[in-house]
Amino acid sequence: MDWQRASIIKTEQAADDIRSVLLRPEIWIPHRAGQHYDLRIPGTEISRKYSVVSSPNRIGELEFGIQLIEGGVISPKIWEMKIGDELEIQGPWGESFVWEPSMGGPIVLIGAGSGITPLLSIHDAYREKHKAGECYFLMSAKNEKKIMHFEKIRNSLITRFTERDGRIDRAFLRSSVSPRPETLCYVCGPDSFIDDIVDLLIELGFPEKGIKSERFI
Repeated sequence: MDWQRASIIKTEQAADDIRSVLLRPEIWIPHRAGQHYDLRIPGTEISRKYSVVSSPNRIGELEFGIQLIEGGVISPKIWEMKIGDELEIQGPWGESFVWEPSMGGPIVLIGAGSGITPLLSIHDAYREKHKAGECYFLMSAKNEKKIMHFEKIRNSLITRFTERDGRIDRAFLRSSVSPRPETLCYVCGPDSFIDDIVDLLIELGFPEKGIKSERFI
């Protein structure tokens, strides 16, 4: 798949350390909820992977959540970009951490920090198809200012703020979600977070085959 140019049509602060960047690609390629793209600055060769935040039903546009990495090669530069500036994108990529209407539900989304980004796309795609369906969206973060688009989605979230409540644990999961054979679980965040959450979900009786994870490094 070739690289293509994409113009920035909107940019805003979406969390303390995450900037929302909305792009209009030259060629619109439908993606599946949960997929990602490679992004790079035009004229450079170094790229980074960023999950699509927007729903696949948002035709012609792609939203990304760019977490600021101090000393990073790409994120500080993207944070400085304005409407009309261009990035180069390649994708979409990823087949294992996706949701599409044929997969049904219920779904359980569990994220930490910037791990929320693909979960937002999955959440929106699921809700657009199943307005009254069962979707449990659990987030772990230091506080609400660390959660992307918190004010927009706060009514959909079950939160665990580490500075006040500690990390997501067995008791929190048990009180928030219940295992069923058809449930699909999506877990995204740092390696240690994913390892702990997947183990807890299996302990609680969630089918291992229905647990999908996306690791951010």
